[in-house]
Amino acid sequence: MNEQNNIQLLHEFNLITKFNEIIEEKIPSSLLFYLKKYPKQTWGDLYKFIYQGSCGWIHLKKISNLERVKVYLERELDACNKKREDEVLFELLNEKTMFGRLNLRVWKEELGLSSSYIWKLMEESLRATPQTLLIFIDSWNQICYFFKEGILTTEDNQIRLLKNTLSDISIQLKGYKSCLDLPLISHSAIFRTNYNPSYRIVSKLVLDKFLKNYE
Repeated sequence: MNEQNNIQLLHEFNLITKFNEIIEEKIPSSLLFYLKKYPKQTWGDLYKFIYQGSCGWIHLKKISNLERVKVYLERELDACNKKREDEVLFELLNEKTMFGRLNLRVWKEELGLSSSYIWKLMEESLRATPQTLLIFIDSWNQICYFFKEGILTTEDNQIRLLKNTLSDISIQLKGYKSCLDLPLISHSAIFRTNYNPSYRIVSKLVLDKFLKNYE
């Protein structure tokens, strides 16, 4: 099995969180918030959460040139629908990097600013991207620990296969040096159907500075 397929295989395992097993002070608040808000997802979506929180949006540079990234942002913002009641402007993904998801629907409805402002936030946030995989590896190991402890799991008949998959990926990760080496993954069909994700990755520090000056 090639490395990309190894990551895609994570979408075959639904993520089940046993909240009664969680000692809240031992799990990052951003992860706990994410697990509670998005209960319908796969392990592949969790991998994406870790990737974006650790490496920002550098993955878009891997699959397209920057001009296309800007054009697609403009088109997606223009096509945004009305925000849902439970949506907020920003959701933190990682306390170490301060990367998070900027919700385009909320941005459009509450701020009404053009995509050029978001692009500036993205550009400035990109400069804060870690040059090594240390944060990603630390986050991945933490997720594997939660699986070992039974906090994060999947259907009973798939637990052994998921265990082997997580182990294979952990070995695979040892051959990588930077975020750009990591295989990419899209959101699962179940995540897209239930949450219709529409966001861009920016730094909370960059966004907070912008909002302070904007007000």
